Amino acid sequence: MDIAVCAGMMLCGLYSEKEIKTVIQENSPIAVEPGRDDNYQSFIETQAKAQIEQEKIKIKQYRPIPRIEHKENVSEEYEYHVQTYKQYIKLPVTKEVDVMIAGAMLQQGFKDASIIVALAASSVATHLEKIMA
Repeated sequence: MDIAVCAGMMLCGLYSEKEIKTVIQENSPIAVEPGRDDNYQSFIETQAKAQIEQEKIKIKQYRPIPRIEHKENVSEEYEYHVQTYKQYIKLPVTKEVDVMIAGAMLQQGFKDASIIVALAASSVATHLEKIMA
């Protein structure tokens, strides 16, 4: 669990390396065990970075699969594709992922304009971008 927390904090980009180590040190039941030192936090950080790199390799091979039987609502179909992505890839949804999803939805027969509207309203990447700004 410490590795997942560390990787999540690294990926969101809001925390410094020192802040991440502090969170692990002060909140991990393993880190507070007697006899633990800073090597545990370093180990967790190394493992989190390795996990992120593995996910980056997986995303290079990921493609949303257009469905013949799909939701009629464009936003619901977009959400389906986002949830499917999140099941397989433990990285945030980016604009590149949105582009892949939009391509799959075009193949499913959704209109360009309706996809643009759905992405503007529902895009995880767009919402994250607004929060980070």
